Amino acid sequence: INIFVFAALNYGMYYVLQTVIGKKFLEDFCQISTMKAALVLSVMSGLYAIAGPCIAAMSRAALNRRAAFMKFSALNTFFIFLAVLICLLTNYKTSILALALCMISFWASLSPLLIPLLHDTNESKEASVAVGMMTSGFYFVVGILGNLTGWILNIYTPEVKEGAAIVYSNSAYSVIFLCLVILSLVSLKTAFSIKESLQTRRYIKMCGLIMRHKTHGDEIYSGSGH
Repeated sequence: INIFVFAALNYGMYYVLQTVIGKKFLEDFCQISTMKAALVLSVMSGLYAIAGPCIAAMSRAALNRRAAFMKFSALNTFFIFLAVLICLLTNYKTSILALALCMISFWASLSPLLIPLLHDTNESKEASVAVGMMTSGFYFVVGILGNLTGWILNIYTPEVKEGAAIVYSNSAYSVIFLCLVILSLVSLKTAFSIKESLQTRRYIKMCGLIMRHKTHGDEIYSGSGH
């Protein structure tokens, strides 16, 4: 359940930024031009695409640890959303937030870790069903957050500027990012409830024993040489 909740929230929050409010937020609050905002979203998509293999490689280098990367991802998302909310409340406008959104997109691509972890923590007959449930959870959260975001934006009357450009207020974005901060806190709590699989823990222990044995053997060999 913790894996399902974390995975659905982690992906849903990223996807809402990518497809619903990200570009408009960069234009309205960060005062980035339309072309540059579109470029930022393109970079976010590219980072999401390449992040999966990169994170999988880092996981293998870290002795197949997976839960550790999920915890880092949850921390990253929570602190970035909190920073954005603080900027909105203090009306501190900076284009650095575009870089922060890119960081969220990179660490949202965790399927290469989530799917193996589900296979490790479920029986073989149940693993495929678990993966299907997780994937459906992605889009369930996307649907809820997408509608919630649109509903909040409609509550606050946007400002119409020259050229019929619609600009949403800081208040509207503040409520949205407050919701995202709360959801990212839930994601953070569930991420820290996820444990490494039994297979991974055995592998880490085995590697530790091998390293200690090798180090001890080297010390004996070095001592006998003297």
